[in-house]
Amino acid sequence: MRSHGKKRHSSASLLGAFCLAACATQSHGPTWVADAGADVIVSDASTSDAVADAPSVVDAHVDAPGTVDAKADAPSIVDAKVDAPGPWTPKNLTGLALWLDGSVGVTAGTDSKVSKWADQSGNGNDATQQNANSQPLLSGKVNNRDCLYYSQTGTPVELSVPSPANASMAGDFTVMLVFLTELASTNASELFRSEASSTTNTSISVSPPTLMASFIASGSGKFAQAPQPIFDDKKAHVVGMRKSATKLEVFADGASASVTNPPVGNPSGKFVIGAQIKGQLCEVVLATATVDQTSVDQLTAYLKARYAVP
Repeated sequence: MRSHGKKRHSSASLLGAFCLAACATQSHGPTWVADAGADVIVSDASTSDAVADAPSVVDAHVDAPGTVDAKADAPSIVDAKVDAPGPWTPKNLTGLALWLDGSVGVTAGTDSKVSKWADQSGNGNDATQQNANSQPLLSGKVNNRDCLYYSQTGTPVELSVPSPANASMAGDFTVMLVFLTELASTNASELFRSEASSTTNTSISVSPPTLMASFIASGSGKFAQAPQPIFDDKKAHVVGMRKSATKLEVFADGASASVTNPPVGNPSGKFVIGAQIKGQLCEVVLATATVDQTSVDQLTAYLKARYAVP
């Protein structure tokens, strides 16, 4: 008599047993046959009924004399969690070339004069000024965020990036910045300028209430004037420009205007951050690639939220 208990067999030995059961003319006692994923009924006769299930680990145990129940373990369940994307920042922009944030990376002395404004884009395009008489001040806040104060004087107060890296402006580009003006209506100033030469350059400038984007190549230029006036209202504004092969646009707090067919040229050169401006310059973002309207809207909303611009 055979004992009844739990038995496991390899596939090879079980196939051999199956052959013996099928080929033998006489059989004495129960014949045990199991393969991976098989439910096996074993009798004292020489016949075996095998029903194939999906391949799995088989647990074989005896319920009654001469009967083997092969049960498959249930498949394991994997719980995979995907982290939600983080908040949108200028790092999401394609072709981010320059990102200056007044709350990060500003080097100022005990007199609050700024000698370096570190680039947060990862390209190392830090804006610097070694002449103490031309340095802006780390002074003032907009919506509790630090900004650089430029005082319009006889000596130009400006920062510059002499040789920008990974920042070619030969193709499409977008510049957006946050500025709180204290300019009188007779004053003019450039918030951002890239200059290959005096005859090939691009800039965004303000002369209250006029905000203007310009693109000049070999002395020939196009100018786009913002539809929204920028007054000496002591309030922050999100302003900027976008240039493509077919259009030059200017932005003011979400409103825009454009001109078509800007000249062909490459104004890549020294970046000037603020020139003869008076007020707070809080943030500057430049992307030297095609920036679609969705990304422009995201960038505008990001800057508006940071500085509480309606």
